[in-house]
Parts: sequence; structure tokens; C-alpha cells
Amino acid sequence: MTKDDSEAEDSPKGRVSIDFSCGPGAAGRKSPIIRAAVAPFEARGIAELSDGVVSHCEGEIEAIADSLRDSLLQAFRAGATHFRAVVYARPLDEDACRSYIDSMTPVLASLNSEIVPINELRPSDVPLEWNGRLVAGVRELAAAPETVDVVDDQLRKARSIFGPLENLRRNERLKVLAWFRDQNVFQQRRAIDRIGVQMQVSRATIYNDMKALDRDDSDVSASGF
Repeated sequence: MTKDDSEAEDSPKGRVSIDFSCGPGAAGRKSPIIRAAVAPFEARGIAELSDGVVSHCEGEIEAIADSLRDSLLQAFRAGATHFRAVVYARPLDEDACRSYIDSMTPVLASLNSEIVPINELRPSDVPLEWNGRLVAGVRELAAAPETVDVVDDQLRKARSIFGPLENLRRNERLKVLAWFRDQNVFQQRRAIDRIGVQMQVSRATIYNDMKALDRDDSDVSASGF
């Protein structure tokens, strides 16, 4: 057995996958730095399966290792300030991952949210992972206009009954919140946030007051001050 044969026999075998990102670069499009980092993989015939914020490639472990080495060098030569990579022993199961994302879609729709691809992620999006790997994101959609109208209408009615909603004493605020509860206002999306803004208190304060209402309901009446 020659030295080359021995080295070949000892070389690790099998396919792996790698997720990597580098920058600075513009999210959602190919920056010169990202192009430089991807080029070594493409030169070895390793296709990039996703682009933008996170790049994903799969191939034989030796080809991935060689590509990663060259990718690091070319990315930093192109001006990169950081390079993050994670290598997985098993390639991404595309079918299982797609089934997972598809199963989440109707649930997220009921929560007024949607799935976004990784190359369109924003800092405010919630990362969606599959087996520890970033595969997509979840983005909350803007409240429907009719929801905003309902909450605004109830806020106007509350002012007509109780007067200004700002700087209320706690017992006054509890009575107003009891009224909102009785009108089912809190079933509207983002109602707590909007009411908190009008009362000039935090979301946490509203939650704490609502818990107090649940505990002491018999002591709190929404009828006047």
C-alpha cells in the first residue's frame, strides 16, 4: 500500500452540510463578500442551496473542508469582518424540513404571522429552526384595519365615560380595565399595547392589573369612579 493509498483510506468519508454567513453584507442580496465566500464551493461543483443572510451547501466532507478553508481566505481578502460556519454530519432533510414549515403555516396564520425565507429575515423576526439549524423566520403581520378601528372606537367610548385615560390612579385604572374587559376589547389583537399607550403605562402593568381584577373581581366595579 502506497502512502497516498494509506492517506486515502484514512480520509473521512460521507456527505456533510454547512451553513455559513459572513459580512458585513447586505441582507437579501449577494454582496461582494458573500460572492467571494461562495466561489470556492461553486468552483468544486458544490451548489449553494440558499443565499442571502445564511448560505447552505452540501457535499463530500473533504470537498467541504477544502472549500471552507478557501472560503475563509477569500472572504477576509474581500473585506469580511466576521465569518460564522456550522457543519452538520447529516445533510438537511429537505422534505422533512418542508413538512415542518408547512405544518407551522396555518398555526402562524391564526396568529397573524407568516413564514419568511432566511434571505429575507429582519432583526425583529423570530428564527425558526429545524434540528438546530436556521431554516426560516416568523414575522408578525400588521394588525388588520378593522381591528384597529374596533379598539379605537372602544377607547373613545371609554374617554366619554371615564374622562382622560392618562395618569389614572391604580383604582381608577382598574375600573377602566374592568370596563374594557366587559366589552371584550382584550380579544382584539394588540389591544393591550394600544390601551397601555393611551394610559401611559407598560404592557406589564396592564397584565398585572388584569391579574388583580381576576383575583378581586367582587371588589372592582366598572360603573363610575
